Amino acid sequence: MNILCISRLSRLILHYGLFAVIAHSLFILLYARLSSPLTPLYAFSTYFPMIEHSIVSFICVLLGSLLFFYISKKEATQK
Repeated sequence: MNILCISRLSRLILHYGLFAVIAHSLFILLYARLSSPLTPLYAFSTYFPMIEHSIVSFICVLLGSLLFFYISKKEATQK
């Protein structure tokens, strides 16, 4: 069996979840670039919490995908 063969549900979670995380990060980048010139301290205090949401979402997507991968492999070995 191929080690890189993941279940359909894990693959869907990765595709849609990573798309949402990348889109969120790009919109933050565009918003930061289009806003008026900012001081570094103000930019950090304004945009870091937004980027933090993207990072936490990325981690949740990866953990959720790994969880469904583990569950599907566990079910496949029990049959």
